[in-house]
Amino acid sequence: MAMFWQGYGWRCRTHRPLHSTDLLVLTHLYQPIVGTCAIGLYITLYHQLPLHRAGVSEIHPQSYLLKLLSLSSKQIIEARHLLEGVGLLNTYEKKDLKDGCYYEFELIPPLSPVKFFHSEIFSLTLYNLLGKDRYMELQKMFIQPKSVESIQSSKNITKSFREVFGSLSPREMQKAAEIQKDLEPWEHMDDHLAEGKFPEWSDDDLSVIKLHLSTQLDPRIWTKELEAELKEICFLYQLDAWDLLKVLQDPTITGRGKIDMDRLRSFVKSEYQFRFGNSPMVSKRIHPRQLESAKPNVDDSPIQEPLTEEDRYFQQLATISPLELLSFYHDGAKIPDCDVDLVESLIRDYGLPHGVVNVLLDYVLQKHDRKLPRSLVQKIAGHWKRLGISTVEQAREQARKEMRNGKRQQQETKRKERQGVIPLAKSKQLERPSKVLQPMEPVVQMSDEDLLKKQAQIKAKLSLMREQQKRVWREEERTP
Repeated sequence: MAMFWQGYGWRCRTHRPLHSTDLLVLTHLYQPIVGTCAIGLYITLYHQLPLHRAGVSEIHPQSYLLKLLSLSSKQIIEARHLLEGVGLLNTYEKKDLKDGCYYEFELIPPLSPVKFFHSEIFSLTLYNLLGKDRYMELQKMFIQPKSVESIQSSKNITKSFREVFGSLSPREMQKAAEIQKDLEPWEHMDDHLAEGKFPEWSDDDLSVIKLHLSTQLDPRIWTKELEAELKEICFLYQLDAWDLLKVLQDPTITGRGKIDMDRLRSFVKSEYQFRFGNSPMVSKRIHPRQLESAKPNVDDSPIQEPLTEEDRYFQQLATISPLELLSFYHDGAKIPDCDVDLVESLIRDYGLPHGVVNVLLDYVLQKHDRKLPRSLVQKIAGHWKRLGISTVEQAREQARKEMRNGKRQQQETKRKERQGVIPLAKSKQLERPSKVLQPMEPVVQMSDEDLLKKQAQIKAKLSLMREQQKRVWREEERTP
């Protein structure tokens, strides 16, 4: 994929020059999130412009940018997308009669440190990347703590312009009008981007929420800034519009015509931590094409075989949440509360990472016909916890081991049935006649005369039984 279409040029535009604070923010706050290539692209584009004012650069060929950065077109595309994602760059495709088709990169100044740290997504991402200690150092570096003053009263005594300079005379006003005629018209710049831009969190339409809350909210409260904050919350905590509406209908959050954003964030954050066990994390989205085409450098690492379907499947298990996995098995339908409680128990009570929980759930679902017996799942979770399983790869190997043990036990049972259990039963059956023949008491010896009498008695009894049976049959035949 090329940076531009063949023959396209590029130029850049800015709304104001960068200040020293902007460069510090780019280096210390944005660079850990987007990387050096993205910040290098931003600085390179910025230095094509006037450094003391807003302006537009000349149109350059695409090869010029590739040589300036010493990067491939794929690397520049990724860097450009990262800048667009964090709100530092807008890209436009333009066409005119003079210059033909070209791309225009609109450079947007970074957010102020206060706005950056106020953004929960930016602050959480930076916190997860740098750690608590370094994050707190940066916050102290950029944001001055409130000082406790003992001043009881304050009065503004600043002089106004009129008090210092007075007003212009009619002759001076006429000269000013003549100067204005001689000046060339300047291009209008959007002032709303001069102080930076928050990222576009999503394209979700919140009109449904606005409609449902129309009777509870003051219409003046629903602004673009409020909508952007709500979209940020939905993105960060994986909420759809209906989930957000359910939370906003809480009277402790929405009341007296406005939304208490602090309570909203606190409630949603606590619910997220209760379900998933920790705070949300923001990571770069990896497209399947990038995952398949990613190959290690031959000089830096040994040649690796391409990923199998199973490997890619377990990579997905390592990145999604357990509830997303269950949602896949339910085809997007509602997950039963008992299954949600089970997932929460695995994360909260057993302390298993999300990826390990996913492998455990997937293993049980596959083996037990899409069922999740709670006692069995908890038994396996306790076993894995005692084994110290903490990664998806370890869980994968343990699941394979348990499946092999299960198959081995089944085969052993069948083998015993064929070779051990059935022959043993037959041998017992063969032993029974010998036990019957063994005399329990001493055998009484009978004379020939007594033996003949005994046989005659038995024959008489049998003859009598036959006559009785024949009599019964004849009576049944006579009965209509």
